[in-house]
Amino acid sequence: SNAVASLSVSNCTLTAPVVFGVSDNFGTIKAANVTFFPTPLNWRSQPNQSSGFLRPAPWPNAVNAWIGSNVIFENCKAVRRESTDVAAVIFEKGSMIGNLEFDGFVVQQAGFTDPATALLNLGSGSISQFVLNSVDSSHIDAPVERGEFVGIGTVAGTGVLATGWRFPDNVMAEGVPYISATTGQPSIKIGGIVQSYSP
Repeated sequence: SNAVASLSVSNCTLTAPVVFGVSDNFGTIKAANVTFFPTPLNWRSQPNQSSGFLRPAPWPNAVNAWIGSNVIFENCKAVRRESTDVAAVIFEKGSMIGNLEFDGFVVQQAGFTDPATALLNLGSGSISQFVLNSVDSSHIDAPVERGEFVGIGTVAGTGVLATGWRFPDNVMAEGVPYISATTGQPSIKIGGIVQSYSP
């Protein structure tokens, strides 16, 4: 059973190392119109030291495998004022999310130019459906860290192509325009066949 059936945070500004510190199963978590100012923290020897909107909580026994049904970001922003890296979601220990959806997300920089490493840090975690309807990728280097697409079932959404990120052909949903990691060109999958795409 889910420890939390439904939880939402909206219309607020938070300064902290994490917005949602997860250590158990949950149903739906939603952040809407949240401005997050990430701050550094000693994560007690957890594998990933970055701040995140949603990630394992900072105490050592929080690094459990958890399962979440839905995580939704709507018009949220992370504002980096220090060199601490930040991600929207950080997974550990084979954790899973059924549907992860972005309907407005941006990372803003203040005082330095290095982008955030990735929108997600999957590690050994997985996502059944990764939906990108609106993400400003200007200050986010990639959707996931290198090699982590293996943990994603399907990528969908109206804003995939607009991110400018490259995606492996095998993870793309039918009829969704994207930039192919194979060719580097705008592409679309129709009937299981990857074709060139002209906006």
